[in-house]
Amino acid sequence: MNGLHDRIIELRRAGRSLKDIAAIVGCAKSTAGSHCRGVDIADMGMIAQSIRNNAKNASLKNVQKWDNSIGRAIEEAKAEWAVVKNDPELMGFLGLYWGEGTKKSAKYRTPPIAIANSDPGIIIKCKKCFDRLSADNKYRCNLIIYDDLNKAEMKVFWETITGVEVKRIEVRKTHNLRRCKYGTCYLRFSNYKLFHKIMTWIECWRADGES
Repeated sequence: MNGLHDRIIELRRAGRSLKDIAAIVGCAKSTAGSHCRGVDIADMGMIAQSIRNNAKNASLKNVQKWDNSIGRAIEEAKAEWAVVKNDPELMGFLGLYWGEGTKKSAKYRTPPIAIANSDPGIIIKCKKCFDRLSADNKYRCNLIIYDDLNKAEMKVFWETITGVEVKRIEVRKTHNLRRCKYGTCYLRFSNYKLFHKIMTWIECWRADGES
């Protein structure tokens, strides 16, 4: 028993949780907890600090992994630019996204890919390119409509246009003065790798225009 107790205390002082300790030594979590009752307050402070350090290190590793993944996406996009710039469909899409798409955000490190337009045809073409560039996109739509438009009917209309289910379409704002027949559709989804590829292609296009 002393060997088990010493092992549990050793693991606890190393900052391991009771759940982890129970799994490592093969005992119940409550058993691990009873053995740890003898750990004094100073030791518990060391444990708390160790746990914080472990969490911080894990967070830094995740950030580094994220940055490496973004870096690879950017390098891939640079290598693909020679093909992309000779593709009329993709260049038309990039022009639309450059003007109407989400590019930077103070709230998000990588904002969602999103484009807003009142023309159903433009939304259709953009979604076609999104689907071409990335499979299984989990789209959502936000609508800005006018007071004289029926919210339910507009949701069904934009579901037909985008293929996005009504339950994933939300009316965010309304306006008193109608300026377009169907309101404005804000089509969005999350894909951080594709977001950085699109931003890189736009930068490559800008650089080509300046050279």
